[in-house]
Amino acid sequence: MEVTRANFQNVLDDLDSVIENASFLAIDGEFTGLNSGPDTSAFDTPAQYYAKLRSGSMDFLLVQFGLSIFTYDADKKKYIQQSYNFYVFPRPLNRAAPDCRFMCQASSMSFLADRGFDFNKLFNKGIPYLTSAEEEKLGKKLEERQKARDDGLELIPIPDDDRPQIEEICTRINDFYNSEAEELTIDRCNAFIRRIIHQEARMRWPNKLRLEGKTDSSGQWLVVQKMGSKEEEEKKEVERKEKEQNDIKQAVGLSALLRKISDSGKLIVGHNMLLDLCHIVHQFFSTLPESYHEFKSLVHCLFPKLLDTKIMCQSSQFKESIPCSVLNALHETVSKSPYCIPEVDVVPDRSYTSSVEKYHEAGYDAYITGLCFISLSNYLGTLQTPEISVVLPDSPLLNPFINKLLITRLKDFPYIDLTGKDPNPRRDHVFHITFPKEWKLSDISQLFSPFGGIYVSWLTDTTAYVGLNRRDQSSAVNKHNFANQNIRLQKYAEHQALIEGKNHSPAHQGDRKRKLSSSDNITATENTGRKPEVNGEQGQTVDNEGWETASDSPKMLNEDKNDRKDEEEEEEGEETEVRKSNTDAIGDAENSASFLKLPESEVAKKHSLARAKSNPICCSYEAKSLLGEKFDRSNNSWIVAGKRFVKSPGSTPSASPKAKRSPSKKQHARQKPCCGELSSSSNLTGVEKVDKFDKDSVNDDRNNLDKISNDAQTDNNQNFRRRDRNAVSNSECDKVELKKPSIKLLRSGRKRSENITSTRSMLIRIAQIVFVLLLIYVVIKF
Repeated sequence: MEVTRANFQNVLDDLDSVIENASFLAIDGEFTGLNSGPDTSAFDTPAQYYAKLRSGSMDFLLVQFGLSIFTYDADKKKYIQQSYNFYVFPRPLNRAAPDCRFMCQASSMSFLADRGFDFNKLFNKGIPYLTSAEEEKLGKKLEERQKARDDGLELIPIPDDDRPQIEEICTRINDFYNSEAEELTIDRCNAFIRRIIHQEARMRWPNKLRLEGKTDSSGQWLVVQKMGSKEEEEKKEVERKEKEQNDIKQAVGLSALLRKISDSGKLIVGHNMLLDLCHIVHQFFSTLPESYHEFKSLVHCLFPKLLDTKIMCQSSQFKESIPCSVLNALHETVSKSPYCIPEVDVVPDRSYTSSVEKYHEAGYDAYITGLCFISLSNYLGTLQTPEISVVLPDSPLLNPFINKLLITRLKDFPYIDLTGKDPNPRRDHVFHITFPKEWKLSDISQLFSPFGGIYVSWLTDTTAYVGLNRRDQSSAVNKHNFANQNIRLQKYAEHQALIEGKNHSPAHQGDRKRKLSSSDNITATENTGRKPEVNGEQGQTVDNEGWETASDSPKMLNEDKNDRKDEEEEEEGEETEVRKSNTDAIGDAENSASFLKLPESEVAKKHSLARAKSNPICCSYEAKSLLGEKFDRSNNSWIVAGKRFVKSPGSTPSASPKAKRSPSKKQHARQKPCCGELSSSSNLTGVEKVDKFDKDSVNDDRNNLDKISNDAQTDNNQNFRRRDRNAVSNSECDKVELKKPSIKLLRSGRKRSENITSTRSMLIRIAQIVFVLLLIYVVIKF
C-alpha cells in the first residue's frame, strides 16, 4: 500500500493495534545516494568503518521507507501480512520549521528512475518528519507565539516611509468593520507590515477584530474577521490551538511511526540493514554519535531485537546451500527445496504478492525480506531432532543471529555485535606498506612474490594494506630485509597503534586518494610486471612529482613543513641562483628524453651516474648504487667506484643514504661541497687522486649535458624551456652543488635557449605589426 502525506494520519492510527499484535516487522529503505566520503578498506576496523559511513553517507536522504508486518495466526498456523510503502520528504511546516539540505548521487537517482520511482509523488506528497530535538524546538516557538498573542505585543514606532501604507490598510479595515462583509484579505505585505497591522488593530479596534496569518505556496497574507460573542471567541481559540498542535503532529510525520516501532520492542528483520538503521536513527531520532560504542548502545536502545537475514545466509547452516545472498536471488533460492516459503494470507489493499515483482520498491523489498526470513527460520527447524515445522520469531534457534549487523566491505570482520564485543580476528598476516606513487599492483605483487599470493587493499596513491593468502608466511615477512627497497613496511597492529596515538583515521593518510577500478582490489596470485625501480631511502617515499610522503613522528612532520616553508621563502643569494640554474638545466635535459628517443629510465640513470661521479656522497641513492658505492662503518669511509674515501676530521658530516629526511635548502646552502670534504685514507695516493677524480667528473658531466642540451634545442626549443620543478624535486639532484665550471656551462646553455626564444618572439610580434598595418592600408584604400 502506498502511503503519502494525504493518507498518512489514517494509516498511522490503524497501525497502532497492528504493530502491537505483530510477530515481527520487516523493513527496507531507498536513498538518494550511498557514499560521498572515503572508500572503505577491506582491513578497516568496525569503528573506522562506522566513522566513514557516518561522514560519507548521512548527507543523503532516505526517501522511501518500507514496512511489512507479519502476524502469526496460531489457529490457522500461517502468517498474515500487510505491507506499506511510505514516501518520505522533509517538507517544512513553516518558516520556523527546519529546512533540510541533502545530497543526491547521480547513479542512485538514475537507478531509482529506471525502476519507476515517482519523484513527483515524493516531492509533492512526501511525508515530513522531525527529530525529537527539532519537535521540541518547534513546540517552544509555538508557545512563545501564543504567549505573545495573549499578553499583547510590544509597541514599536511606525517608520515614516511605511506610514502611508499602514494608513491605507487601516482605512480598508475600518471600512470593513462598518460594512456587512464577513472577512477581509490583506495581501502584498511583508512580515514587518503584518506586525504593525496587528499592533494598530489591537489599539484602534480593541476586542472587535481578529487577525490571522495565512500561508500557502503563493505567499503569506492577513485575514481580518469580526469578533463574535465571548463563547464564540473561546471556541475559536480552542480550535486555533488544536489546529496548531495538529500542524506540529503532521510535521513530526513519519518519526511518529518509527517511535511506535521502537516502543513496541518487536523483532525487526532487514536484509543488509546497517545503512538502513543509520539513516533511520539519523533522520527520525537524533544525529548519529561520533563514538562507535555510543552508536551501538543507541541502536540497541531504540531497537532491542534486530535480525539481518544476510547474517543467517553466511552461517554454517546455510552457507553451502545459498550461493548468492542478493535479495532477489535469495528469494528464488529459498522458494525451492530444501527450503519452502509457506502460504501467507494477505490483507486486501494493504499487501503485496510475489507474483508481481517490484524489486527496489521499499515496501516490496521489506515484504520479500520477511518471506525469506520465514523460510530460513523454518529450515533451521528441519535440522533439529525431532523436527520443528514452524520456527517463530521468539524461538531460541534464532538467538545466534539476534543483534548482529553485517559489515559487507570488511574482509574478515563478519558482523557488528550490538550487545557484546565484536569479533577480533587476528591480522598478523596484514601489513601496511608505503611505496612510490608510480607503483602498480604488479610492483607490490613482485615485492611479496617470495611469500605467495596477496590481497591488496588500496588506501592512497602511496599506501595500501597487503594481506598474505598464506598466513604462515607472516613471520617470514617480518624477518625479511626490505632495506634496499624504497618502501616502508609496518605490521598491521603497529600501524593501528600509530593511528590511535595520532587520533588520525587512515582515510586521511597519504597525498590523495587513488582512483581504482573494481579490478584493482583483487587477490594477486601471480607475480607479473616489471621489477620496481626505486629511488630514495627506507622510511621515506619520493613520488614522481617530488612530494615526500612522511612516515615519521609528528615532530619530524612539523620539521618537514618548516623546511618547505623556508625553501619557498628563500629567493635571493648566490647559492639560490646556483641551485636554480642547476635545476633548470637538469629539468630541460630530462624533458628532452622523448626527443632523444631513449627510454626515460635510461636517461634518468645517465643523469644519476653523472651526478654520482661529480658528487659521490650528496648524489641520489640510486646513482650511488650504480657506481657500487658503499659505506664502511668500521673505517668511517665511503667506497665509490672501487675507491675508498674518508671524511676530513673537521669537516661537516654529509647526509648518509639511511637518513630519513633530506636537509632543507637553507641547511644545504651552508654546507661545503661534499667532494671538498674528502681526504684520502692511508692506503691511497692522497689528494691528487681526489682532484683527478673531480676533473674527470666535471668533464664527463659537461659532455653529457652538452649532448642532451644541443639535441633538445635542435628538436624543439619550446619544449626545452618547460620547467618541471616537481619532477626535478623527485630526486635529490636539486640539492647538489656542481663545481663552478659546470655551473657556468649550465648558465650559458640556459642563456642560449632564452636568446633563441626571445628572438623568435620578437620576429612574431614584428610580423603581427606588419599584418595590422597592411590591413589598415587596404581598408583606407578601398
